[in-house]
Amino acid sequence: MSFIKTIFCICLLSLTFQKTNAQFNVATGFINTAVVNGACYRLTNQGQTGSTGVIWSTSSLDLTCNFVKAYNVKFGNSDGADGMAFIMKNVANYAPAAGSNGGSLAFDWVGNTNSFMIEFDTYNNSMNPSFDPTTSAQGSNPDHIAFMRNGSVNHSSANNLAGPLATSDLENGAFHNVTISWIAATSTLTCVIDNNWTLTSVVNLTTILGASTTYFGWAGTTGGITNYQEVCPLPNPPIVLPAETVNICPNANTPLDASLIDLTNTNLFTWAVTSGSGTVTTPNPADAGIVDISGVAAASTIQMTYTDNCGVVYTKNYNIQPNSVPTVTISNISICEDGDWTLTPSGGTYDDLSWDVTIGDAASDPIATGTSFSGTGGATIQVTPLITGCTSTGTPITVIVTETSITPFSAGNDIIYCVANLGDNYTYANSNITVPAGFPRTWATYDGTIVSTQPNGTLVVNQTGH
Repeated sequence: MSFIKTIFCICLLSLTFQKTNAQFNVATGFINTAVVNGACYRLTNQGQTGSTGVIWSTSSLDLTCNFVKAYNVKFGNSDGADGMAFIMKNVANYAPAAGSNGGSLAFDWVGNTNSFMIEFDTYNNSMNPSFDPTTSAQGSNPDHIAFMRNGSVNHSSANNLAGPLATSDLENGAFHNVTISWIAATSTLTCVIDNNWTLTSVVNLTTILGASTTYFGWAGTTGGITNYQEVCPLPNPPIVLPAETVNICPNANTPLDASLIDLTNTNLFTWAVTSGSGTVTTPNPADAGIVDISGVAAASTIQMTYTDNCGVVYTKNYNIQPNSVPTVTISNISICEDGDWTLTPSGGTYDDLSWDVTIGDAASDPIATGTSFSGTGGATIQVTPLITGCTSTGTPITVIVTETSITPFSAGNDIIYCVANLGDNYTYANSNITVPAGFPRTWATYDGTIVSTQPNGTLVVNQTGH
């Protein structure tokens, strides 16, 4: 499996370089370029017309690797000119050829071959509409970004590789986060500003630059109108891989496998519980890409961190959702002798049920599964709630099917009862009847009339009859 890597870019060149840190050289030949607050680079200053500022990398990027870099960039304090550029060219300590400032964004200084630029254009060059084709759609705001090659800023030419993409007014005095990412396996370059504007395209940088490595830098220019333009390199952020939700079984160890990220350097993985609970163990220390998690009582997050051979850091969150221990509720039942029955749960949380007849005619049958179970005659059944895919189960319960025999009952001897007056009622007391517990009493007469059947079983009739 191949994984994303991203790039951030800094621009361009200078005649003479003064080294300020391990990442960039300051082009001292451009008088407006200066280190600001020990960590940032001012490329152009407010009030300086016709100026160019450049910084250039001290080491090259390997285009066969994924990588990511990030910057805070101030594109200006007002609606000035002209803009900034991130430039790539495979030359160290590049001494620029004759070039121009202003609308060229100093891209032409690197020559018209084997060069690439991410353009951050903040000015409408109305005399060159091919430089700013998005102006009519943006109204008074000309700001846009684009991918360009070979020293050109002409969006109408074949050197325009992607864009231009319109943005809002970038010259608002604020720093804007700029991220540039490179995916080597797919030659995909992506530039993101403030997580609001994204320009992405397949760009064959090795062909454009004529090499599999490149130096890079930032440039800023002004023309007849000026602006303050500054770049601040940030620590390289990790590449955040898509999160994954993992449903785990209760009371069980669950493996997490990230080893496909790198099958050759699995010792470059680390794991940590970043929220919730749980324990992470590595069954095989030689393969840290596979771990077991246990003891997760509630929703938790486990983060994997991986550093590849190019030094790029990746992170991935595993959102762990433990399943609840399954339960089931079923009541005992009574049936008539040799009667048929079906057991259906009245409650519980489960995916499936296991039915094991421990006493009864079906006691030797294989254990059955399903959400209900049927049989005949008396039986004792052990019911176990299950979660799909989990070997651990819920607590089994025992359900008893009671088979009740029909016991002969006696209503006593026949009785001849004479009423004093026609229409008087006769009451037959419940105490005269013997009936098995739990069975109802049903009464009928041949030719008399049942007046009522009282709750205690007492019968009241009138009229002559049987």
